[in-house]
Amino acid sequence: TPKRCGKNTILNFLPKELHNKLLIMKKLLIISSFLISTSLMSQNWVQRADIPNNTSRCTGMSSKGKGYFVFGQINQGQNTNALYEYDPILDSWTSKANFPGPGRSNGFSFSIGDRVFAGGGYNGTSTFFDFAEYIPDSNIWVTKANFPGSGTRGSKGASLKGKGYVVGGTYNRSRPYSSQMWEYDPTTDVWSQKANLPSGATSGPVLFNSDSLLYLTHGHNGLSMHSNLWAYNPDSNNWVQKTSCPGPARLNGTSFEVNGKIIIGGGHQ
Repeated sequence: TPKRCGKNTILNFLPKELHNKLLIMKKLLIISSFLISTSLMSQNWVQRADIPNNTSRCTGMSSKGKGYFVFGQINQGQNTNALYEYDPILDSWTSKANFPGPGRSNGFSFSIGDRVFAGGGYNGTSTFFDFAEYIPDSNIWVTKANFPGSGTRGSKGASLKGKGYVVGGTYNRSRPYSSQMWEYDPTTDVWSQKANLPSGATSGPVLFNSDSLLYLTHGHNGLSMHSNLWAYNPDSNNWVQKTSCPGPARLNGTSFEVNGKIIIGGGHQ
């Protein structure tokens, strides 16, 4: 029996096969502990540079590692058509070319690859159906085909498989909310109507893509809020209901993806 036992002494007296298994288990435990601690450490919020002008009711998109937001309300209700670019490395916002149309809030937007698009919205008296593409490299907007849906106030946009999608919205408070789904093809600059949302009309929902499907949850139908979760398959053009989103129903929430997980939050009632 050895007088002094180092950390590997007992392992050295074991059969070779068991010795190797224990070493592998030891390495796996070390790796697992590292991954768990890294995951726990990453679940923190870090404050970044504030959005310029305390803008609310804007819409956002991304391209080539930069974030963008356009439209919204500033100075206690003044509608804007301003576009800002966010650099996550510098943690700074830069003013870019204004959207080629009047100021408005509650518009829609989406990114298709490195291409970014925005349109729609409402300014308190008028509902807009104009639509344009922003080209970051040249800092210009290019007008595209108008959105043909029934309303754009509170509609939401997302992209999937090279196409853009816009769901829901309303024309104004006196007209019915929409359950329409529209698909935009950037190659042909053409909008095509797709299957309506089965749960009915909605405004201010959360819309995102994951695993080749589009998902929609939360929103308001003019009478009440809901937290139903629906998945849309563009290949079969159909919606399938999923488990409802936990937490209070809301409108104008937000979502983003981190390591394959979808995070949903924010909004108001």
